[in-house]
Amino acid sequence: MNSDMQIKSIYETVVYTVETDRPGWNTYHRYGAETWMIGMGESDEIVYDYTELESKFQEFIKFNIVQSNIDDTIIDKCAKEIFDLGAHSMLKSAGYPTDWESQPRTLKMDYIRKVKAVLDILTKV
Repeated sequence: MNSDMQIKSIYETVVYTVETDRPGWNTYHRYGAETWMIGMGESDEIVYDYTELESKFQEFIKFNIVQSNIDDTIIDKCAKEIFDLGAHSMLKSAGYPTDWESQPRTLKMDYIRKVKAVLDILTKV
C-alpha cells in the first residue's frame, strides 16, 4: 500500500441482497438499477441481462412499501371519506345521524372491507 495515499471521502452505499426462488444460483446483489451481481459460490459475477430482475425488484419494493405504509388509521379515514361521499338521504329521512362517528361498527366495517379490497387490487397492479 502506498504510504502517500490519503482517504478523500467515505460514504455509505446501500446494497440489496435479493434471494429468488430460482434453482441453483439464486442470490443476487443489487448495487443500483443497472448494476446487478449474482453470487456464485465465493464470488460475485456481473449480471448483464438485468432487465427482468430490476422489474421484479421494483414490483416487490412497490408492493411492500404500499403495504407497510397503510395502517388502520389510513383505512378508517378512507372508509369515512367514501361514506361521506354517499347520499345519506335515507338515514336522514329516518331520523338517524349521518356523521361517520355515529355510525354502527357493522356499517363502518363494511366500508373498511371495501377500502381494503380496493387497496389489495391496487397493490397488485
